[in-house]
Amino acid sequence: MESTASIFTPSSNSLLIDYPSLKKYEEFNRLKELELLFVWYYACKSSPIYGWKEKKKPLEAIKRVPGFLESLNEEEYARYIARDFPTNIEAAIGVMNKFEPEFRNNLNIYTKRILDYVDFVTSLKITDYMSDTSKIKNFMDMQINIAKNLPEILEGVEHGYGTKKARNKEESKNIFPED
Repeated sequence: MESTASIFTPSSNSLLIDYPSLKKYEEFNRLKELELLFVWYYACKSSPIYGWKEKKKPLEAIKRVPGFLESLNEEEYARYIARDFPTNIEAAIGVMNKFEPEFRNNLNIYTKRILDYVDFVTSLKITDYMSDTSKIKNFMDMQINIAKNLPEILEGVEHGYGTKKARNKEESKNIFPED
């Protein structure tokens, strides 16, 4: 299903320029720009074709990346259509597919809320509202500490903290399956 939040949306620039955080993933650094755009269309949960049937996605992703079709020879094209991607593309698809648009959007909102708190508290004449400034300092320190840890929290969520989503109710009940 297509996400309501949008992440890493392509523009006329390179995705790696528009979204420097993507550079920390070696899988994306190994790709040419056209390949990275293909990966975005094929595997990003905010791509307009993300929810399409797997058989149709490769051709549509190829068509949506200007110049990508022309960059492929007949053999490469046939492999893409058959979803037999080169190793570097397959690896990048795996990473892109882990990104959670809704969670990233919520973190963005939360971070902005923290900045609003900081702005509000710093605009107060503290002695008019509270004689114990240590409470305000503790609150602000907590918000700043949370903001510093958001990238690690995001990475943990996107990589599942080592967990996998249950596929059905029966799997959901069996939290500790036997090997």
